[in-house]
Amino acid sequence: MPNSFDGNGLQVKTQRELVQDLTQDFQDIYGEDINVESNSPDGQMINVFAQCVEDFYQLLSQVYASFDPDQAIGNVLDQRAAINGVQRKAGTYTYVPVEITSDRSVTLAGLDDYSEEDAYTIADNEGNQFVLSATSPISTGVNTLQFRAKNIGQVEVLPNTITTPVTVILGVTNINNPSGATEIGENEETDAEFRERRKRSVSISSVGYTEGLQAAIENIPDVTKASVFQNRTSTTDTFGIPGHSVWVIVQGGTNQDIGEVMDAKMAPGIGMKGTQSIVIPQVDGSNETYYFDRPSQELLYVTLDVIPLNGQVIDEDYLKGELAKMNFNPYETVDSSAIICYTKSIQDNIALTCQVSTDGVNWETVVTPSNLDKYFYITTASVTINDMSES
Repeated sequence: MPNSFDGNGLQVKTQRELVQDLTQDFQDIYGEDINVESNSPDGQMINVFAQCVEDFYQLLSQVYASFDPDQAIGNVLDQRAAINGVQRKAGTYTYVPVEITSDRSVTLAGLDDYSEEDAYTIADNEGNQFVLSATSPISTGVNTLQFRAKNIGQVEVLPNTITTPVTVILGVTNINNPSGATEIGENEETDAEFRERRKRSVSISSVGYTEGLQAAIENIPDVTKASVFQNRTSTTDTFGIPGHSVWVIVQGGTNQDIGEVMDAKMAPGIGMKGTQSIVIPQVDGSNETYYFDRPSQELLYVTLDVIPLNGQVIDEDYLKGELAKMNFNPYETVDSSAIICYTKSIQDNIALTCQVSTDGVNWETVVTPSNLDKYFYITTASVTINDMSES
């Protein structure tokens, strides 16, 4: 096919067509009897030229495709989505209380007064570093201080694992975290997640539709998960949603911001389910109370039977860490095939099967959270990887 850019989009020649055209050009110059086999000098030169042109065509195709927000990636996707008034959700940090034991009075530098490089830093046995949140004078004995993970995103913290000093301070004799994190960080919104939210964002301007309400809530700063469920019937459904009511479930964001969005987007007279409440003043001087809920986690167990191909080496710790970064929405069903695809995108040259479980005993190919306000999460400890090449 010829190169073209018209109403049908961008069309470029394939590598095979490029080789055919260049071969004909060489034969026109040097004669039909020229040796253009792939192992000949001229044949190799033709393939080099064709590859150079194809690389340019692929770059051109990628630039063309990036104008479509459903195909754009990275910073270009951010630019395209900005047209719809949505921005990528940034990641958040993990926070954990740590006991610092000292044999004297000393002041530890924190992020409120010092840069991340100069603040007092400690580490766990996996190499994850944590910096002191606020400058703190400590006295002799045990002092409990708040630390923030140095890396943004979902950094797991197990009790009694943060014991290593990175910044050495005279007087600090022991470091330990007797408990886990008080707040687990969220990874930055992926391209795939951002694309889906951008699609829903076109409903933001609507009023009275659950799609518009969910899209507007998702656009609130610091909101990391949001789902809106409705019961159109006149009786309470199996999930406890009253008739003609909605159940808004949101993680992140302030109650005030969520209430204001519900006030702007919900149709009058719609019932609500939820234990969280926020009062929003109305233009006539009255008050309207809006109800919603915060989601809670359910641990998802994953077992993978992996067969390495072509001498591939399986890094089990790396795979477990990457799987623990998977992000799920409230009441999102998890299919083992989706985990297989995600795993193969992380490490190729492997064949694998997968099963998932909510209790680590009964294994299925598809599982769903126990209720609408639950969402799955994965930890490195809940992932089992079996190297089947050893069996």
